[in-house]
Parts: sequence; structure tokens; C-alpha cells
Amino acid sequence: MPQRGIGQWANAGIWRKGDIGQCTRILIGENTGFAISPVVPSVYLALALAGVELRKHIAFTFFWAWGVSLIMLAFAVAIGAVQV
Repeated sequence: MPQRGIGQWANAGIWRKGDIGQCTRILIGENTGFAISPVVPSVYLALALAGVELRKHIAFTFFWAWGVSLIMLAFAVAIGAVQV
């Protein structure tokens, strides 16, 4: 099977117009949620080294991460990376 470039996939109808914007929105939330996710091993390592409990870390970090996500989303909308 020959390899296809992104343009060929777009012509084949596999990529729709809104897919890139959706990927951008997902990545914005993923990057800020990574630091408080209890399923990421590096979080446990960082918590053990800092001597902090997971519940205290999540309680403190959740609203900061949420605020940073909103700022990143507003910036992405402002520069046109995400269309509303």
C-alpha cells in the first residue's frame, strides 16, 4: 500500500475541516491535566520527592490547571488555531 500525505487523506474525505481544531482543543486540556492525573507515574514520583499527598496536590492544582487551560484556549481562539 503506498504511503499517503496529509493532503491525500484530506482528499479521500478521512480528515474533515474541523478535525485540526478538535485536536488542538484536546491537546490544550491534555497538557494542563497531565500534572494532576493519578494514572501518570511521573506524578507519583514528583509527589514522593516533594513529600506531598496526592489529594492535597489535586486540590491545590486543579483550579490553577483549569485557569491555565482557559487562558490557553482564549489565546488559541485569538490567533485562529481554534475556531468557535
